[in-house]
Parts: sequence; C-alpha cells; structure tokens
Amino acid sequence: MVVTGGLLAFVGWLLLGEIEEAWRSFQAREWNEVPATVTGYHEKTGRFDSYALWCEYVYGNKVYETCSMGYGEDDKALYERGMKDGEVTAYVNPDDPEDAILSAGINQDGWIDLAFWTAVFASLGWALVREMRIFRRRFYDAEYKQQTALYLEGEEPRMCLWSRWESLDGVFLCLTEKIRKYVRIEEGSDPLNGVAVCSGKNGAFFLVTEKDIDHEDVVYSPDMTREDVERWFSDYEGGAPLVQLIEGWKKV
Repeated sequence: MVVTGGLLAFVGWLLLGEIEEAWRSFQAREWNEVPATVTGYHEKTGRFDSYALWCEYVYGNKVYETCSMGYGEDDKALYERGMKDGEVTAYVNPDDPEDAILSAGINQDGWIDLAFWTAVFASLGWALVREMRIFRRRFYDAEYKQQTALYLEGEEPRMCLWSRWESLDGVFLCLTEKIRKYVRIEEGSDPLNGVAVCSGKNGAFFLVTEKDIDHEDVVYSPDMTREDVERWFSDYEGGAPLVQLIEGWKKV
C-alpha cells in the first residue's frame, strides 16, 4: 500500500506537469509569434528518443531564451526543422515575455500522452483504494483473533452469548460495514445446530438455521429489517417455541 501510494504521488506529480505544459501550449495559440534562433540542442536516440532545442528570441528590445517544446508539433519534427533552418517560431506570452513556447496547440501525440498518464494515475488510484479496503478488512480481522462464531445456549431461558461481537449491535456493524456477509451463531452443545444472520438485498437481513422443528433441514427466513431480527432474538431469548420462531421459513 505504501509503495502504491508513493507511485501514485509520483505519477500524479508527472501528470500535473504534463497538464500544465499542455495548457500552456493550448493558450499559446493566442500568444505573439516572433522568430527564435537555435542556440543549442539535445538529441537522444534509442529505446526512448528525446529531442530539445534551446532558442533565443527578442521581445520588447530584450533577449530571452526558451527550451519549452510545446504540444503543437512532434518534438522530432520541430527539432529537425530547427536544426535545418537554424530558426523556429517562438510563441510569447504577452503578459510575461519570459514565458514562451516553440509550438502552439495540442497535436494527436500530445492527447495520447495525456491520456496515457491519466490512465496510469487512475489505475494506481484504483489499486490503492483496493489495497486500503483489503488492509481495513485485515485490520478488523486482526482485532478479533478469537473464534469466528457467536454462541447460543440451548437451556431455558435461552441466553445469546455474543462472544466475538459483544452484542447484536456488533453483528449489525459487522454486516453493514461488509466485514462479513454473514455471522454464524452456534449452539454450544452442537455446532451443527446454529443460526446465521446474513446480509440481504437493499439493506435487508435474513436468518438461516439448521434447527428446523425436526432438527433435520436447513431453513431460511424471508427478508427482515433490523427491528425484525432484534425482535426474533428477543423472542428466542424469551423462550418462544422454535416452531413459532421459524414459521413460514423455507427449506434451503
């Protein structure tokens, strides 16, 4: 997560630089055009080609220098033309004569370059969010290294022992925070006879139990609200007959 965050910050810094340069190049279409003399150059060929020109231009009886290539023309084409003619056009910001660029507008390669870095930034952002979610889940799990189940005692009057989540409110927090899709509540005397509180659709809940009236089939309830679930456990702890508690439930 730290590495992804660092890469995201670095790519974000590069992307901001690209956006700033592209915006200057776009604005330069309205700037003043003056001839600029090539005074220096840089050429690197190979796996990653790069080209640059250093140019001097006169504006308001003062001499200025720029090496900002801009996005209006392919760097290689601009470089070759400048090396051949010894002169190119400088687009000068009338509000700041020291600010000039050697090609105005944004060409197709410029848009592709911006789209590429934007996609890289978005991908790293998505990866960071995903890693943060995984870390969050692991953090919750690390806090609760005890048993994963809650227990019900079968004796009368029944007593719900919320051993891991402390209370039914803890169960709802677990489900609504999507820490788990269900929380199983087992009967201590027989772990196979248990109840699970599950997340349903549109914020609803439902219960599943292996304790049907004949202790044979797994059955599940219709969708319940939080109040319905709280009422069901209240009735369970109050000793209501199981046949009444699972009335209308369907077999899995």
